[in-house]
Amino acid sequence: MPGRSLTSHCSSSPHLHINTTEIADRYEPQTSLRSALFGEILLCRDRLTLDRVIVKTVDLQLARRQTSRKQELVQENVQLEVEGLNRVRALGGHPNIIKLHRCFVTKGVLHLVLDYCEGGDLLDACVQRRCSADDRKKTKRRSGTSSCKSSRSSRNRSNCKSDSSNSSTGCGCSDGSCGPREDASAAVEGATLVTDDELSPEDDDEEATEDDGPLRTGVDGSKRLQETVAHKYLVDVLSGLRFLHSHGIAHRDVSLENILLRNGCAVLADFGLCVPELSSVSTSSLSRTSWSHQTTAGAFYCDETVGKDYYMAPEIVARKRYDPRRADIWATGIAFFILLTSSPPFERADPLDPGFRYVAKCGIQAVFTAWGLDQDVSEAMQDLLTRMLCVNPEERITMAEIWQHPRLRRPMSSMLSTGGCR
Repeated sequence: MPGRSLTSHCSSSPHLHINTTEIADRYEPQTSLRSALFGEILLCRDRLTLDRVIVKTVDLQLARRQTSRKQELVQENVQLEVEGLNRVRALGGHPNIIKLHRCFVTKGVLHLVLDYCEGGDLLDACVQRRCSADDRKKTKRRSGTSSCKSSRSSRNRSNCKSDSSNSSTGCGCSDGSCGPREDASAAVEGATLVTDDELSPEDDDEEATEDDGPLRTGVDGSKRLQETVAHKYLVDVLSGLRFLHSHGIAHRDVSLENILLRNGCAVLADFGLCVPELSSVSTSSLSRTSWSHQTTAGAFYCDETVGKDYYMAPEIVARKRYDPRRADIWATGIAFFILLTSSPPFERADPLDPGFRYVAKCGIQAVFTAWGLDQDVSEAMQDLLTRMLCVNPEERITMAEIWQHPRLRRPMSSMLSTGGCR
């Protein structure tokens, strides 16, 4: 790993212990929740406090070997994760950011002790149908897909409520400027999250109903979140991001898989791709100082390709120099569009993707209309997501502007009463 080694960086932290067997013995493994990039995620019991915690293990030799390679898509970096979470902790922490309690190394394996989030992630809780553990393991970082998600292959054009007489696309653009008809067709169909033959037999027989509490039934029988609940989680995620951005940290991997639920609150997790602004930290502590570039205007920029395909901002897909904070806003917009519709708007923010071309021309509100969901999602929420998903990053809504938007300035009493995180 370039720069300071993980061990040398963390050994100066009071929260990391090297080869400390008594610390390792403190955490009793109960079950393995899933595999991770260089290890696994364990549910453990803290023998001292009797609390349940998550222990993420990382084989340091494998991690060093992987991160030393040149790759088109940057993989998560455990050193960045430890640096980022330690910095959040040093700043006093935040209720909407996962807490790193301690980390220790035994026999070449790094252990990160994190909060246990009993609600799982937002993908599990709000979007996908029931699936087996084997299905869940099929998740791919490159494509950002999970094979156990709802399918939109059954959607057809009858779901489009827009007036097709106004244009050749039926998106509502009166000048017909949205491009070829297939662009609108792709938007109506939506991005396919999984093929029908990947669903388990139980999924095929399951009937989606309207009595699922915070969930609603999508047009294809999949589950989507009620706006009141999505709004509450959106406030949580944006609160966490505002804290990070205000302290010169960008997450760069916001996705439903990386938003966890704890005590009814949404919590940002998985900081393996986070990046600090150079002016906010000592450059000697960075694992890859070339990852961010300070400008006189106070912004910072990155140039490597990171994240999951569904959530990558168009400037990242185009391999342009980008502000990672604006990319975080785009990814958050995609995540909450999925929560409200049960499907991504397109496969990738690439001009070669007809669904993306449709959104770039007509805006995300046209997709809500095309999918017959414009009456289920408030105009204010549609407008907020439209501004978060502005293709031009310079015109995309900023974090400060988000908090002045009418959808977030609504009284808290209008939100679902699920308790508070702050």
